[in-house]
Amino acid sequence: MLLRLGIQPMEVGLNMTMAYEAGTIYDKSVMAIDEGAYIAELSTAARDSLSVAIEICYLSPETTSLIVGRAYRNAKAVAKAGNVMTADTIAEMLAKGEAEMLSLKSSANISEA
Repeated sequence: MLLRLGIQPMEVGLNMTMAYEAGTIYDKSVMAIDEGAYIAELSTAARDSLSVAIEICYLSPETTSLIVGRAYRNAKAVAKAGNVMTADTIAEMLAKGEAEMLSLKSSANISEA
């Protein structure tokens, strides 16, 4: 609407050299913020908080699929370690058995008859 009225946006800035608050004078260097460093710190904080939420199994829209996926992988690893046959582990267990059979065959010098 402002454009239709001929009002153009403009950028306004303030170049502060010092600030005064409650008897304390702050220099310009204290008030300077490095935007790149601030964004990097914010990204690190977000990533770390997501890691903590996943570690403590805090369910939220952002963490639920990651937590369920980790639980699935852990359960599958336990099943494989315990030689428990499930629909998800049987193919890998058969492949492992075949690899062991071929290794034994090779070390025993058994040829096809």
